[in-house]
Amino acid sequence: MMNLQVSKKFKGKLCAYCAVATATTDDHVFAREFFLLEDRHRLPKAPACQKCNSGKSGLEHYLTAVLPFAAKHERAQESLRESLDRRLPRNNKLSNALMDSMKPAWMQEGSGLLLPTASIQFESVKLAELLKLIVRGLTWHHWNAYVGASDYADVMFMPDMGTLDFQDRIRRWGCSQRVVENLGRGTLSYEGVRTADPPELTVWGISMFGGAAIAYDKSRDGGPIEVSSRWWVVTAPPQVGAMLARGNRAKV
Repeated sequence: MMNLQVSKKFKGKLCAYCAVATATTDDHVFAREFFLLEDRHRLPKAPACQKCNSGKSGLEHYLTAVLPFAAKHERAQESLRESLDRRLPRNNKLSNALMDSMKPAWMQEGSGLLLPTASIQFESVKLAELLKLIVRGLTWHHWNAYVGASDYADVMFMPDMGTLDFQDRIRRWGCSQRVVENLGRGTLSYEGVRTADPPELTVWGISMFGGAAIAYDKSRDGGPIEVSSRWWVVTAPPQVGAMLARGNRAKV
C-alpha cells in the first residue's frame, strides 16, 4: 500500500475538494499527466483527503487519455503521442472503444467556419465532475477559501459561438479577486473571479490543450457540430445556487 504524506504547508488543513475531511496528501489540482514532462512545473496544489484524491485520480486516468485527441496547441502531436504510447496501452478496453467510435465530422468554429475533422465518443459527465473538483482546488490554491460539498457547482459547456459574450461580461465584473493563468506553454489556461459577498460565488473559464473541443452533434438534424472549447464553472452558496438552477431550467 502506498503511504500518502502531506507537506507542512497543508498539514492540518481540510481537504479542498470536500471541505470536511482532514488532508492526508497534497494534490496537483491539474494532474501532472495532462502535461508533457518538460512542462510539469509551477502547477497549483491543494490539500486532499485520501477518498477525494482517489476519486479524482480515477477521473484523471480517463481524461488524460482521451482529451489529447482534441489537442489544438503547438505540441498537440506530442500530447497525442504520449496518450497513444503510454496511457491507452494500459487500458485496452478504452483504447478499442475510442478507435471504434471515431468517425468523420464537420466542426463549426467560433467564426462560423465549417472545418472537416474527426470525432470520438466522449463521457462528458466525467469531465464535468473533474472540473467541479478542479475549481474547488483552484479556489483554495489562489484564495485559501473552500467551496463546500453542499455549495452549488455547475458546469456549462457553452458553444463557442456564444461564449465570447459571456466571457466579456465576466471580465467586466468589478471583482477584487481575479486570476488569469497559463500553464505548460498553452497546455492549460484558466481565469477566475470571486465576489466579496457572497464569497462562495466564483466563476471560472478553463481551456485544455489549446482549446480541446467537445461538441453537441446536430448532424442527425441536418446541422453541424457545435463546439465548446472553453468550459465554464460557477460555484455559489446553496441559496444562490437554487436561484441559478431555477434560472437555468427556465431557459431550457
